[in-house]
Amino acid sequence: MSALQERQVKPIYGKCKRMNALETGSLKAALQACNKLLKKQPASELVKSLKALTLARAGKAEESSSLCDQVLVRKPTEDIVLAALSHSLRALGRHEDVTAMYDEAFKKQPGNEELGAQTFMANTKISNWKTAQQVSTRMHKTFKDDRFLYWSIMSAVLQANDPHTPAATRSMLFGLSLRLIETANTQSVSSPDRFYLHLSILFEMGRLAEAQKLLSSPAGQRLCATSLVIDEVRAQVAVKLGIWKAEGDLARQRLEGVDPQQELHEEAEQNKKDRNWLTYLSLLDATFRKQSEFSLRATMVELNRVRDPKEVAREKQLEDEDKAERERVNAKLTAQGVGAEPDENAEVVETLEERVHGTHDVLERLADTDGQEERGSLLALLELERRVRDESDMTPQEGAYVRLLGRYLHTFGSKPSCYEDLRPYVTSLAGAELTQWRAILDDVPVDTSTESNLRRLSNSCKLRRVTLCPEEITIESELESLQQLIRHYHNALPLGKALPKTDLQPADDLAVLVGEVFVSLWSISNDPTHISNAAIFLESALTRSKHNYQFRLMLIRLYRLLGGSSPCLALEHYRTLNPKQMQTDTLSHLILSRAATFSLAAIGDLTMPNECLEASQIYASNSTETAEMIARAFQHEKYSQVQDFILFEDRLDNSLQRDLTKMEHVRMRLTHEPAVPETIDVELLEFRFIFDRIHHDNRDFSILPDHQPKGQSFDTQTVIGGIHPAFGWLEIWLKIYVRALSQASDYDENAPDKAIDPLYLKLVPQIDDKRSLEERLKTVGSAELDELTPDEKSFFRYTTALAEWLEPHHTSARRPKTAPTDSSLTKSNGSSHTSSNGTDSAAEAPAWKDPPEIVSCYFQDAVARLEEVSDVKKLPWESLHVAQLAQEAFVLFGIQTTRFKAGSKRKGDPLPQALKSLRSSALTALKSISDILHKLGEREGGVEKRGSLTASAETAISQINHDFAFEIAKKTTDARKRIFDGMAKGLIKISTTHSA
Repeated sequence: MSALQERQVKPIYGKCKRMNALETGSLKAALQACNKLLKKQPASELVKSLKALTLARAGKAEESSSLCDQVLVRKPTEDIVLAALSHSLRALGRHEDVTAMYDEAFKKQPGNEELGAQTFMANTKISNWKTAQQVSTRMHKTFKDDRFLYWSIMSAVLQANDPHTPAATRSMLFGLSLRLIETANTQSVSSPDRFYLHLSILFEMGRLAEAQKLLSSPAGQRLCATSLVIDEVRAQVAVKLGIWKAEGDLARQRLEGVDPQQELHEEAEQNKKDRNWLTYLSLLDATFRKQSEFSLRATMVELNRVRDPKEVAREKQLEDEDKAERERVNAKLTAQGVGAEPDENAEVVETLEERVHGTHDVLERLADTDGQEERGSLLALLELERRVRDESDMTPQEGAYVRLLGRYLHTFGSKPSCYEDLRPYVTSLAGAELTQWRAILDDVPVDTSTESNLRRLSNSCKLRRVTLCPEEITIESELESLQQLIRHYHNALPLGKALPKTDLQPADDLAVLVGEVFVSLWSISNDPTHISNAAIFLESALTRSKHNYQFRLMLIRLYRLLGGSSPCLALEHYRTLNPKQMQTDTLSHLILSRAATFSLAAIGDLTMPNECLEASQIYASNSTETAEMIARAFQHEKYSQVQDFILFEDRLDNSLQRDLTKMEHVRMRLTHEPAVPETIDVELLEFRFIFDRIHHDNRDFSILPDHQPKGQSFDTQTVIGGIHPAFGWLEIWLKIYVRALSQASDYDENAPDKAIDPLYLKLVPQIDDKRSLEERLKTVGSAELDELTPDEKSFFRYTTALAEWLEPHHTSARRPKTAPTDSSLTKSNGSSHTSSNGTDSAAEAPAWKDPPEIVSCYFQDAVARLEEVSDVKKLPWESLHVAQLAQEAFVLFGIQTTRFKAGSKRKGDPLPQALKSLRSSALTALKSISDILHKLGEREGGVEKRGSLTASAETAISQINHDFAFEIAKKTTDARKRIFDGMAKGLIKISTTHSA
């Protein structure tokens, strides 16, 4: 770019961000500057590119796309033009055009290394690994730089790891990559990441002996000593090969501070004792010659996640394909005379008892040396005893397990981590061991005079509670425990009196326990006042500890049960938590799970729908920001990070919470906006894609407190319906909406989805399913139904019966389907719905069947069900749940019967009259539901209810301030009245809108 051009575009795209109109968001000023320059230089590619970028950011996609096309036709090669144009095209979702643009420019200037690198990066950003490999190979041949060779190797590996790649091709790509890396001018040991790439190829090919040989070399040992990534691969290889003795010796030497690998590192001044918990586990695994699933699940959160059944099936399919291909390759190598390498790791056989005693002595010595400074050695002793007790044939020493638990509690009981450390080990106690353990807990002094003693008391209370058995949980015992914990809490409050407002109170853990005991009392007695008491107590605790996130998490759950989710109370606490970036994916379930239950979108309150849109912003930014991180990892040759970024991108792109939020948003949106043909087509296409997607559950439930007795869980006790919506719930709702929208649409379900935005609809491969879409929609598994509440199951039966009853009539009335053109699939097109209102007199009418009983009676049954759950002993969410499902059922009925509203030209067709009768019956029922909700609003939001909540709190919590309790009770009752009245008005409005 010339100096003149730089001065001209400086106000638009200058280096100084404060004077850069695009960076400061001054789009109007940027557009004016572009137009001014274009009058003088109408053919300027740079100015056109900048104007296109300005228009794209202003949301004027068509004008921006037109300008981009004008510049692309001229095949630009100037760096700044390519950069500006690439930003514009990515903003428009035209990622393929970006790669094509750079490819054309690189072909024009094959000697431009920077242009070649940009071409490679453009392909990596859209996971186009095959083209990226070809570009980097061409660059290596031209510029003779081994960096480009490793780019090519990494691209080949990623192409091989793509589930779309056939097993034979995967094997070929790994073989090619290995040959290239072994013949490179620069050896892989020159850097940790190149060495990692070499080892990962050998690992994928199953050539573990070769990987072990490389790791055992001096260069390999040096890299193991300086790189955690390489050391992790070394440990994986050792486990796979069963080199237990060497692995155990290495772990012991590291724990004792004598690491032979560290001695090879010239820069190591002094060996330090390794206290990484993974090193302890390595020693224990070597002792027992196997890895413990108990320990793996405790250290690897991923193993505890519930996985999509489609993902499990796909993974098994790929494993079977790889196994077959590996056997074929091994057979070929055997035929060529290439046999297995001799075992160089022969070791003297030791009995399990000898190994256990040796490890015990090592850990005892380390625990004595560490004292109270490090807790890993003592915890490893406890884990050793647990494995002897639970995972071996050895006879454990009587009482040793409980003595170790007591020793750990005595040594580290004043540390905040004590409970989390011991919880996995105490929950299995029973009989005499449990009695001994409780005797140890009884010896903990009830002393709140110092923070250390308070933490010890808090930990003992938690550890005692999680070991309680179901038969020990009674209303009397829980009330006694409640008063004891409240007393401890208030006695400990003076400790935090002088603390700044930003600090947490030392007694906060006791307040969490109080809240959980209240919830336990509610689950036993079904008395909803315990939930309101818990909310009032936690609100009181929150005034003393404003930044305690656990209080807010608990209050979100409690207020949803109390019917105070929208638009305040629960949502207010969620917004105070202020989740950012990834947290919106992992934590938004707290407020958006079954969010439609609390939505007032029908009366124009878009609080909850807007919350869905805000929570979904991370998914749009992920597609661009993570792609940039992948490109940077390549640029800096951080090959060990490339696959991590790709996995991260995949988990966000195919997040279960993403599509649960999408479903909730559509459920709420259809109560606010009319279901016009354009909306129906767009949502149908998206739901069809989501239906085939393999999802990842990234939601974090472990962040919620968990100190309930055996058989109880605060999470399951306080979640709406008693179960989280997950893969099965989403499958059921997708089946409901795909069937309903398909009947309302004339879009051909067999046509290719070529209008779907490829940036959003990045398909994760699934196992081949030869069944038709219709057959798959009708197939429902018991696991899916288990995720529904009883009312949702009734709703599903209703929608299924309605769809099956109407399907023959839709088939008869719908005009013949033809594959749509590109333009007919755009959001702005609604012409496919014209002349399809049941007026085709040429089609033969289907045989008449009366509406199924469940269709005829659903709304009347909903009225009866609402009256049942309106009892004062029931929580408000149940009434809202029933009313919302009835509202949704009527909306879907309206969508599925829109085609028949204009009547039929067939004489004597009974369908219009039947639909009219069903609609009339539904309207009557909705009016009754609305009336009941109004009465509930008066009851739950009245002065009498407010007084009873205040009195109940004062009885249960003697130290609570009356005015404070009254204020929280008023907020709760006002929120209830608002949502009940809003839902009632929404039902009347929907009745009017959808019956017109």
